[in-house]
Amino acid sequence: MMIDHKRITAFADVTEDHQFIHLDSDRAVAETSFDGTIAHGYLTLSMASAFAYEVMQEIEGQTASVNYGFEKIRFLAPVPAGSRIRGNFVL
Repeated sequence: MMIDHKRITAFADVTEDHQFIHLDSDRAVAETSFDGTIAHGYLTLSMASAFAYEVMQEIEGQTASVNYGFEKIRFLAPVPAGSRIRGNFVL
């Protein structure tokens, strides 16, 4: 899944997190160790639901599904704008 500037900006608007490291490429280069803007950690985490739907099969008779949650979530590395990410699941 592509994490482009358009997606990052939309997420910033929804969450009201307009920190420059996500939206201002010139400032991010000048004031951080990143080579440009990076995605919000919670943006990348929110993609887990989309990835799960791609790999899980529908269960006959199922009317809804519920996200039970996660354990031990950490953001180990930044996701630069323009990156592609993918999910990896262990059941």
